[in-house]
Amino acid sequence: MEATRRDFLDYLIGGSILAGIGGFTYPIVKSLAPSKEELKTSVVRVNIKDLETFGVKVVSWKGKPVLVLKLPENFEWKGDLKTEDNIKVLKDKKIFALIGICTHLGCIPLWRPKGDADFHEPHLHCPCHGGIYTPYGDVVAGPPPASLPVPPQKIEGNMLVIG
Repeated sequence: MEATRRDFLDYLIGGSILAGIGGFTYPIVKSLAPSKEELKTSVVRVNIKDLETFGVKVVSWKGKPVLVLKLPENFEWKGDLKTEDNIKVLKDKKIFALIGICTHLGCIPLWRPKGDADFHEPHLHCPCHGGIYTPYGDVVAGPPPASLPVPPQKIEGNMLVIG
């Protein structure tokens, strides 16, 4: 059977509609996938060989600041706690990572390895509204409603692998 002009126009219009649908849906589907930058930073390796006791390293993981802390072997928090989420998970670990974003309003807590006038033990202090966290990231005082998040992590030799 011979193709007519009408058949040609039907194929042309159908192809244009398919190209339009593809051009519309491609960016939407692409935006749902993780970006190349995120895939690069989804796993971060931190060299912990030279990290001193009560030392901290700040790294970026998935665009967030992460605090890598090293505590002495038998460190024990002696003060009161408002939350106890992290101490149960991290108390036997000497080196670990916490996401360094205050759970109150998103400020970055500061590491106070020698304590200060109010809290003589090492702690994290949020300068925005006075939130105090244990080295494990549990809330001691102030407005933070929850402990600092703990990212997935493991130690491989001299490296702490986050992600």
